[in-house]
Amino acid sequence: MRILLVLFLAVPLGAQQHTPAWPTSPANCNVDGQVVDSVTSLPVAGAVVTIYNKHAYRVDGGIAISGTGLQPPEQVPQEDPRSVISGDNGRFSFAGLEPGIYIVGAIKEGYLRSRYMTPNPAFSGTITLEPGTDAHDLPIRLRPQSVLAGHILGAGGAPLAGAKVGLGKLAVGRDGRAMSIQASVVTNQRGEYRIEGLEPDEYYVRAEPPARGPNTSGAAGPLYMVSFYPGSETAGDAHTVKLSEGQHLEGLDMTLPQRQGATIRGTVAATDGAVPSLVQVTSKEFGVLAGTVGRTDDGSYTFEVGGLSPGSYWLHARAFKPGRAYDAWMPVDLDWSGHSGIELRPAPSVDLHGHVEFDGPMGGALSRVRLLLDNSYSAGNSWIWIRLQDDGTFTLNGVPAAVYRITPEYTDRGYLQAVRMGGVDVSETGLDLTHGDPSGELVLSFSTASGSVFGDVVDENGKPAAGTMIFLLPAVMPADPQLARAASRYTVPDRRGHYGFIGIQPGDYRLLAWRQAVVNQNAVLYDPDYLKRFEAQAHAVQIGPNSNQTIQLQAIR
Repeated sequence: MRILLVLFLAVPLGAQQHTPAWPTSPANCNVDGQVVDSVTSLPVAGAVVTIYNKHAYRVDGGIAISGTGLQPPEQVPQEDPRSVISGDNGRFSFAGLEPGIYIVGAIKEGYLRSRYMTPNPAFSGTITLEPGTDAHDLPIRLRPQSVLAGHILGAGGAPLAGAKVGLGKLAVGRDGRAMSIQASVVTNQRGEYRIEGLEPDEYYVRAEPPARGPNTSGAAGPLYMVSFYPGSETAGDAHTVKLSEGQHLEGLDMTLPQRQGATIRGTVAATDGAVPSLVQVTSKEFGVLAGTVGRTDDGSYTFEVGGLSPGSYWLHARAFKPGRAYDAWMPVDLDWSGHSGIELRPAPSVDLHGHVEFDGPMGGALSRVRLLLDNSYSAGNSWIWIRLQDDGTFTLNGVPAAVYRITPEYTDRGYLQAVRMGGVDVSETGLDLTHGDPSGELVLSFSTASGSVFGDVVDENGKPAAGTMIFLLPAVMPADPQLARAASRYTVPDRRGHYGFIGIQPGDYRLLAWRQAVVNQNAVLYDPDYLKRFEAQAHAVQIGPNSNQTIQLQAIR
């Protein structure tokens, strides 16, 4: 049976074994270093330097690091970070530190947050302090921010106040290839914008017109349209702007085009007396664009979203009554002629009750299992946590009406086998909550007849490659992005290069390991062309029920 549901979070081997790697007392370790400008190499005074312990744990004589950004549900508590200010010569020091594995970073106005990076990438910028040891002369190369500034202009060169300017990248993600906005601002009364705190990179510059008033129909005349630098109405015809480290690029002006644009019109039902208050469309290219809602003399509600470019959109309406929200979703493919006569009937939010069940011992408290409701209608991340009680039951109140997938993010030694709503299997179709309160319980069935893979990852010299990311992918990657995400897992190794995957659904898989500095995680999960480049370096793995395999990997550079 095809399960639509699973991006598991595999954790570093032993991350759940809470045995300190070394005694934490006495606190007799010391760290010092210097903050310098990454471009000029000159000392930077007045930077806030912060150090925190990542809390190392012993695993079969080695060290596993928690706090990697991929953590088990039982978070290891961190001590409060300590901060100092760099002196006139950029120097800083910390005394009386407990043994552990630390990260040191710095920040100052006009700079990007930067951290100490070790010469050896296998240790991912961490500092290992065994009892009584010190770390001296650590360089932190503080990176100056890049800045982009200019004007957004309208007809006749008039400044446009309230226009939204965003810097984006076309990235492959769970919704396919979409524009991901990295930073945005709104223009002032002089039409000026200034975006600070930017990483050196290539960006698309997207300008959206100011929020429109109540009249956005064709009768209102031409409207300002979304535009991409230097003056394109689509990202496909746009040019990127490249910013180098510390560059201040001024005078990047754009004039928004005016045209009739396409319009989506229709009615919104006042279900159960709920008052419609919001209608908007979401596009992978143009982002979220708001429409207007009006009430006619006969008491019905109409909506209109104007000034749109052709493309694929999700149309979303929301209505409210005391204590309850109502939602409706609809996909719309639009050309310049627009789309009229749409009827939206928002459905009420619902309360969900349910429980999880395992066909064998799970190996830990059920409250440690992490699950998500993933909104399939939303063009973007729209998740709701399912928080389990120790007895495996859960309650979710006020869940918006939509169709959802269940995404287990952490399940220890089990895998999701089936999803049933009121006794009906919805594993294939998804959980449809658009018809009011469901009858019966939501039951999530897990199997413990899973497999596991353990091993080591090394670099090209046969040394432990701790600074890697390891993926366990289906032998045949599903074309659908949600299914691809559902069937895949990833983890990071410990300091000695040990890694492990547990709770794997039986089937055929591929194992690949990349340096974290070079891997594009979303491309691995969602872009088949990216994966084709590495097929020869993949390890084929066949997982059977209750199987346990050991495989050594070499990290891809």
